[in-house]
Parts: sequence; C-alpha cells; structure tokens
Amino acid sequence: MKLGEEGLVMVRVLLNVSGEVEGVGLHKTSGFSRLDDSALAAVAKAKFQPYRANGAAMRATFLVPVKFQLEPPASPADEVRRSE
Repeated sequence: MKLGEEGLVMVRVLLNVSGEVEGVGLHKTSGFSRLDDSALAAVAKAKFQPYRANGAAMRATFLVPVKFQLEPPASPADEVRRSE
C-alpha cells in the first residue's frame, strides 16, 4: 500500500561530549506523523563525532534535515527493459 507521503523533517539533536545522542526532538514536522517518528528514530540511532571548539569536546545542539521523497513510478518502457 503506497501512502504517497513525502516531506522534510527537521530533527533537533543534543549531542554529549562523547559524540553520543543525548536527545532528539521535532523542530519542524513533515506534516505526517509516520515520517516524523521515523526521522526521530533514525537520528536517535545515528553516530556523530563530538563537537569541538578550540580542540575541546563540548555538548552541542544542532538540526538534522531528513527528507522523505518517493521515486517516480516506473514507465511501461522501463518494465520491458528490466524483463529482457
């Protein structure tokens, strides 16, 4: 079942001095809760390098854009080429 949901989610990330995600939050919704929840879960599992200022690791807050975009439907000609 294709739902046709696309959009951009902006996720706010709080990173600790070790580069681990301490928390995530929704900064801007895509308009679809399913996409928002998926983006939050993915970013929460992501691996980051610690933020450094003047060589010292510091806590940091930043935004991560997560774009959900459907691929255009295949044309009948593409289907024929794949079956050859």
